[in-house]
Amino acid sequence: MSIHVHFLSFESSLTNSDAGSNDWKVKQENIFLHHLTLQRWKAVLDVRETKEEILMRFQIPNMTCGGCANRVTNAVHSVDPKAEVKADPVKLTVTVASAEPEHRFVSVLADAGYPPER
Repeated sequence: MSIHVHFLSFESSLTNSDAGSNDWKVKQENIFLHHLTLQRWKAVLDVRETKEEILMRFQIPNMTCGGCANRVTNAVHSVDPKAEVKADPVKLTVTVASAEPEHRFVSVLADAGYPPER
């Protein structure tokens, strides 16, 4: 008789880019998929997947108000709902921390009417 068990566990590492700053970012997130087969009290553990999160900054010249910032944030979350987004209409910038590729955010921002400057 065998018992099969599947479960996920998560591990994150943090980085602080500025010495003395309290602004911490997730540098790497490890997602572990465990498959345990218990057979007469023996266990086998396997499979590991890693995703690196990167920090991207976009200049959005026509993001001039809080409503624009909300639409930009919603556009980014349509690509990655778990992305950390900081939209600043005063500085006309949006910062995104995500493991998704940059070109996906550039495309969705342009489609939403907020094309980033290069």
